[in-house]
Amino acid sequence: MSAFALANFGGYDRPTLAQNESAFPPSPSAIEAGRDAVARSHLYPVPDWTLLRDTIATA
Repeated sequence: MSAFALANFGGYDRPTLAQNESAFPPSPSAIEAGRDAVARSHLYPVPDWTLLRDTIATA
């Protein structure tokens, strides 16, 4: 028995999608955010987490 049931659309002529799959492509803003994240992925984070601490302090 699988850990979760796959979506079943009623036949073998249609694709069966798992819960983490989508029939739609990613949005342009998601693609841009991914590119931005990859462009910064080689950098170490700020040691004192200034942005995170300031954001939490103002929340």
